[in-house]
Amino acid sequence: MQKILILLVMLVCLFGPMAIFAWAGNRALSDIGRRPSEGARVMVPFILKLMAASAVAIGILMILLKVFGPDSGKEPVYRFKNMDWRIIK
Repeated sequence: MQKILILLVMLVCLFGPMAIFAWAGNRALSDIGRRPSEGARVMVPFILKLMAASAVAIGILMILLKVFGPDSGKEPVYRFKNMDWRIIK
């Protein structure tokens, strides 16, 4: 059940922003086609929508990794705690 949940969330993270990119791109290009002189004014909201969709997708994937990752719920591993840093120079 857990693997199915992970798969569904990853698919939403993949296809959700893709749908927003397609929708926002379609709207921006149709607005530019109707009024080419206002192209710069149309592109700012378009870029903001793309950035927001990307940020939400990355955030969801980070939460998914934190919850279902290989070391979730354990103490963090400090790999370099007992290393002698003088020999690296």
